[in-house]
Amino acid sequence: MSELLIQSDADILSLIHCKKLITKRPRQPSEKNRTVTRKFNVYAPDRELEFSVFIAYSSRMPLDFSLGLMTSDFLLLRCNGFHGTTRDGFVRGHHAYPHGHLLTMDDIQNGRAKKPSKILDYTGKYLDLHTATGFFFSECGIIDTEDYFNLNQLSMFDRGEYSGDHE
Repeated sequence: MSELLIQSDADILSLIHCKKLITKRPRQPSEKNRTVTRKFNVYAPDRELEFSVFIAYSSRMPLDFSLGLMTSDFLLLRCNGFHGTTRDGFVRGHHAYPHGHLLTMDDIQNGRAKKPSKILDYTGKYLDLHTATGFFFSECGIIDTEDYFNLNQLSMFDRGEYSGDHE
């Protein structure tokens, strides 16, 4: 494995966008406290770096979801759906639309490596977890997903693995 070197925001974007392969079959989703989570690793052969990916959503509110790409102790990118309300009961700011959180050098320098602060407006990029997963894989350069995720066909009748339905 190569040593991770991040010196600029351009380095962060390069890590996000570089080609990555899934290293082994992702485990089945697990549910805890009404949050369904699926985790797996991807590998960037050109960089000789391993990354971890998480996909999580609320079993009560499937539009409340999060997909993330991490390496070492850095959360490089997180894509979120509609969060719903804040603790005080109101929809505020970026929680009202599909959005992302992008890690910046400022985050790293200020001890926020796992809490990216730059907000990205993803309105129109995805509608739900199914389309967000396809967008996220494309954005993160994860190219061998077809053996593990059925993202090519969209149907309003699909009872896919992220629909929130558990048989």
